[in-house]
Amino acid sequence: NQYIGRLQRMLQGGRHVADIGVLYPIATLQAGSWFGPGNPYEGCVDIPEADYMQVGEALSLGVRRDFTFVHPEVLAERCAVDGATITLNNKVNRERWRAFIIPGSRCINVATLRFIKKFCDQGGTVIATTRLPDRAAEFGADAEVRQLVAELFGPVAVQQDAAPRVRASSTWAGYEPVKAVDGSTQTRWNAADGDKGAQWLEADLGKTQTVSGVVVNEVFGRVRGYRIQTWDGSTWVDQARGDRLGERKEITFAAVATTRVRLFMEAVVSDSASIAEWTILGAGGRNLFEREPSACRRNAKGGKAWFLPSPGVAALKAVLSEGLPDGDVAIGQNLTVSGGNFSYIHKVKDGQSMYFIANSSDA
Repeated sequence: NQYIGRLQRMLQGGRHVADIGVLYPIATLQAGSWFGPGNPYEGCVDIPEADYMQVGEALSLGVRRDFTFVHPEVLAERCAVDGATITLNNKVNRERWRAFIIPGSRCINVATLRFIKKFCDQGGTVIATTRLPDRAAEFGADAEVRQLVAELFGPVAVQQDAAPRVRASSTWAGYEPVKAVDGSTQTRWNAADGDKGAQWLEADLGKTQTVSGVVVNEVFGRVRGYRIQTWDGSTWVDQARGDRLGERKEITFAAVATTRVRLFMEAVVSDSASIAEWTILGAGGRNLFEREPSACRRNAKGGKAWFLPSPGVAALKAVLSEGLPDGDVAIGQNLTVSGGNFSYIHKVKDGQSMYFIANSSDA
């Protein structure tokens, strides 16, 4: 009862303290959804760039820096640029962010981008992930979006290739295929619950690339029989095959040029297939899912802007250590935990600062 009472005091009321604001990408979510053939109540969705949930999870559980999702309307109606900070002018929950993240987006409101540009121009830190927007939510404003993006992140960043797109034979809700390629073994893709038949993960590389192997981190050790396959333009070709995967399996083969790679799992002994991480190796052992961040774009007021095409924990840590080194809460150790998570919440209530440090892990 005392513990629940403490949680109630922490989680209700008061003012949340966080250094980082993350744009809720409603414009790109709406732009990638439409009504179409089939079930009219389901519609169609194609939003491969929408990484905001993965970015939020990486911040909370990997980088271990708290943040606030910010809707564009809130940014426009309740927020102001105050030097190198963005202030949320709420009477109770008044927040100040010194770094602002634009998660993967194809489409964005022009007013939102103007606001973020103003923040950077005044000395703020801006980070964009996975894909930079090139279209406006408003008619006739695409050119302005592209211009603002180029001014923020540089013309080179705008031309970067899109990340490989990943899909799977089936998915258990909450364990999407993208989680097998997010750079974290703390997340995972899982096939549909109880599906013991053949399952697969497939990556579309977007263009012809040289592939020389894969690394697979399996969870639970359920797979019995696997094949690594590449697409030759008309059919799948086996490049390697074996019996078990396990916690970490590196599989190499003669280099082959292809546009698509598939991890085909022939059967599982129980429940369903589950993969924590799947890495495709290119020439020289390069991880084809990782792309280099753009160079930091700086201005006269001290503003900084990065584009992270592969926003894993390490990449986010690296830019935040430079762009926001004096975080509100700093976790000194480079922790690796299992069986749970380690994170925090900081709130101010009745003039008192309260820190809830939560460790649900085995460490």
